[in-house]
Amino acid sequence: YDEEVLYLRTWYEDRMDWLVGALNSLNDQPEDPISQPEDVVVTFQVDMNFIETNAEGVYLAGGDLGQDGFLLADNGNDVWSVSLELSPNFRYHYKFRNQPSYGTWEGFESGEGLSAGNCGTGEWSDRFIDVGNNDITLDIVAYGSCTSQPY
Repeated sequence: YDEEVLYLRTWYEDRMDWLVGALNSLNDQPEDPISQPEDVVVTFQVDMNFIETNAEGVYLAGGDLGQDGFLLADNGNDVWSVSLELSPNFRYHYKFRNQPSYGTWEGFESGEGLSAGNCGTGEWSDRFIDVGNNDITLDIVAYGSCTSQPY
């Protein structure tokens, strides 16, 4: 609970800082002009210990990250991760995929566990992250689950 509160506070403060800059620029206060925020680094992590991992790897894909997505690296204990530079102040939708795309939309984690755990949204029960202005490392989640425990 405390981590969620801290995350929400940081998310809120990031947006308020941007809003203050926007208002100052509208009021002709050039000492604090709006500038396009720089990309932030978001690290995604998934635990594949509860499912047989595809020999060709685990990917972060779907939603805003496209069909092919990004190959994650095995950290040596079947926990896979990838760090991406993403634009701030945007909600990204994604899922983990236990295979390359092979030109299809197959191989994604089931939306059933994501919906049941309230971390999936939309027609495909995609995961989502609201990216603020600060780098963030997401908690390790089990494949197909909203927590570190499998669904």
